[in-house]
Order: sequence, then C-alpha cells, then structure tokens
Amino acid sequence: MGRLEEYRKNPCFAKIEEKLRRLAKFVKYDRVQKFPDGKNRLYRILTSPIEEIELWEKYGGYEPEKSMWGRFVSTRNRYLACMMKMGLSPPWLKEPQVMIEIHEHNPECLKYSEAALGKYPIVRNRVLADTYMSPEDLALFECWLDRKVGVDEIKKIYISEDADEEVKKKAKEFAEKHNIPIEWRIPCPSNDDEIHTSMVKEWKITDEDLKEIVRFLQKREEVCKSRFSYSPLPDSVSAALAESIDSVIHSIRPLGASDAIYVKNERLREEPYIGLLPPEPECDMVICEGVTKLSNHHSKNSSR
Repeated sequence: MGRLEEYRKNPCFAKIEEKLRRLAKFVKYDRVQKFPDGKNRLYRILTSPIEEIELWEKYGGYEPEKSMWGRFVSTRNRYLACMMKMGLSPPWLKEPQVMIEIHEHNPECLKYSEAALGKYPIVRNRVLADTYMSPEDLALFECWLDRKVGVDEIKKIYISEDADEEVKKKAKEFAEKHNIPIEWRIPCPSNDDEIHTSMVKEWKITDEDLKEIVRFLQKREEVCKSRFSYSPLPDSVSAALAESIDSVIHSIRPLGASDAIYVKNERLREEPYIGLLPPEPECDMVICEGVTKLSNHHSKNSSR
C-alpha cells in the first residue's frame, strides 16, 4: 500500500483530498464548449498590472522571450485569485487586482506529482537542481504557452472592486481601447452563477470549500518549511495530494511521488548527508487544526 492510500486513512486528509479533487474537476471542465471539443479557459493574474498592460500595448500582446519566465504563464483555476484574497500566497504572485482570460485548445500544463520530484527545475529561465513544489502550488493548476499571445486573444478582463484607482483606470482604458469585456469582480463561487450553476454536483465548489483548502495548504507551508532556505522542502503529504489531483486533470495513475519522497526523507533523517539538512518530520505527517497524526510507519525522529 502506498503513501496516498495510507494518508487517506486520516479523515482530515481524506476531506481535503475530496475538496481538491472537486476543484480539479471544476478546473478540468471549465471550457468554452463541451468537453472534449471546446477550448480551455486560461487565466493570468497580472502581478504588476500597470507595467504589464504597458508591455501588452508596446508589443501588441505578450512576448514570452521578453518575459521573466520565457513563456506565457497562466492558470486553469478560475478561482485562484479568489483563493489569494482568502490568504493563499503562491510564489511570485501579489494581491490580485487584474486578471485576464484567454481560450486555448491544448496548453502545456504542469503535472504536480512530477513537480514534487523536482522535474520542473526552471526559475527565471535558469535551470536549478531539485526545485521542489511548495504546498500552495497545488492551487495553481499552472499552464503555459510558448508562443506570443495577442491582445486580440483576451476574451475578458476582471478588475477587482478594491483595486488601486490607478490600476482600475489603466485596466479600464486598456479594455475599452481593445473592445475587451470588463467584469468588475474577482470570480468566486458565490458570485459566479453564470458558470457555476452549469456545473454538475460532482464538481461544484463553494467559497467555504476554498477557504478550507487554503487553510490546509497554509498549514502545510508552516509545518514543512526549511529554517535555513526559502526553497520548499520535499513534502510527502502534499505530493500525495498532487498525485490525486493529477489523476483528475491528466487522467493518469499515481506514480508514487509521495512514496519516493517519504523514503528519501526517512533515509535523510537516519543518515544525513554532509551539507544536506534532513526535512522536518512534519513533512511526512498529516496535520490539521492542531491535531497531528503520522501514518502507520512512523519516523524515528518523530516526537511520538
């Protein structure tokens, strides 16, 4: 039996997994037309709205080779900005004020169970070794395009009601100039009836569901965090959730990422390598609301 199955015995893990799988199903079927013929909706949160809008104007679109990442980075999670307003703080993203929507048939999308093993070690176009996934990355549902995205491809622009006035003005002028529909809100389940009511019960998601996911992922950020580095530590619990999400989004069977990380963490704690600090025991523990429970095979370094 693998780690994913072991962790599922914990009611807290099982509850969060069910909500994340429901979110993943919502994300997978958030398409312009019925699956599988329609296009995927992709969303991009503008980290620095004024500066990025000026670049869209300058180049007539988004030029990947002129960007920080070398590609058009986006999310399939329509509610990522909503989750950020609930406290989620994914790496490199700031308070969401403006979000754009485009449509694409086959974007490249990240497999988080592989990211957990360090398969995507790209940071600002430079390849680094063993760049692991942070727990809050699980909400990103990241996708990207390597081509230029034209201004005329923007189907809608969302402007937060509490955005800075200068940002509102800039985004409104940009949208009106290019005939882009504006919505003065950040989509959340509670204000998204047009899309959400078309979803079947199996993947309906609520604001409270999102809040619970955010709280759990924030907790994992706290308990499995390096004391000496900003880089995330290998986390077998988050990797197990990543496997479950990937089985929904990519229709693949779990590949054992959580098992590999769990064993590696155990060995590092038993026989630390020179210059490589062992992950905290909490990286292999399900922790919810102050209640800690290890799976059947406890770490020797555990306080239990």
